[in-house]
Amino acid sequence: MVPFKEFEMSRKKNRSSRRKKAVAHSDTVPARRYSGLTFWGLIVVGVALAAFAIGPFARFDLAQQQAEDTSSLTASENVIPARGDDGSALPMDPGAPPIQFQPSRIEFGDSAPNTMHNTVTQITNTGNETLQIVRGAASCACTQVELPARRQLEPGASMNINITMDSEARPGLKTVTARVFAAGFEAPATLPVTVTVIE
Repeated sequence: MVPFKEFEMSRKKNRSSRRKKAVAHSDTVPARRYSGLTFWGLIVVGVALAAFAIGPFARFDLAQQQAEDTSSLTASENVIPARGDDGSALPMDPGAPPIQFQPSRIEFGDSAPNTMHNTVTQITNTGNETLQIVRGAASCACTQVELPARRQLEPGASMNINITMDSEARPGLKTVTARVFAAGFEAPATLPVTVTVIE
């Protein structure tokens, strides 16, 4: 038989070793959990910081688009060559069509935010050849250029075009370029349109 004292000591030793194992286990498991949480936390923080850093560069600057220089227009998709009597394409003129706007500038003046403005302007063919007006456009989606159904413009003849502009919410002076494209010309005829948004 094992003496009582030895039995008591072996029981304490077993209990102590079990405690050590439990403590060791409880120390390692949370550590593993903590390192896993740290890894995913670092990933989330890294993604958030990257989005924050890139955000300002990725934003679309509407003001810059509105102030774009019309000379930088690459109008390959907007250009339609003029046709000769036999239907063959004539050489393209690198300049703008001989179109005169009346008035030569549209100023809507002061405006409340998000207000629609509408006006009619006249275009006149100041050249010696008939112009085929193919389309109207603008440097900003806030402005629409509407052409009449009749698109042939004889020398000296005129037609009215409708220009609609949304002042939008951003305060300050807003300048948009209205454009009229004619067949056979690489560049459009242009008309500045302005409005000043007052809060």
